[in-house]
Amino acid sequence: MIEDEKQELARGYINLKDHFDCLLSERQKRMDDRFEAQKVALAKSNEELERRLEALNELRSAVEKDRSQFVKVDTYELKTKWYDEWVRGVDKKLTAQDSRYATWLVSLGLIMAAIQVILHFWTK
Repeated sequence: MIEDEKQELARGYINLKDHFDCLLSERQKRMDDRFEAQKVALAKSNEELERRLEALNELRSAVEKDRSQFVKVDTYELKTKWYDEWVRGVDKKLTAQDSRYATWLVSLGLIMAAIQVILHFWTK
């Protein structure tokens, strides 16, 4: 029907009702094309959104995996506090042991010096 109307328009005469019917049908066709284009664009937009959300989910899982590699602050502080106390205890024990060795060495040195003095005067 549209072709017939276009041919009549090309010849130069057409009735008013047919003219408006032709205009309305073309307008309806353009609107249908626009709606179809919008549906296609919406489908592409939804696909892109799904792709981005999938990428974000992958990133989130990578961040959670990376976060699990870290030590929590309270656990770290508890372990370092225990380690510091252990080091101080070992340091005190080593200091006490060094003091005993030094005391024994000084005592032994004094005893040896006293023996040498005694031997020096006794042999004369």
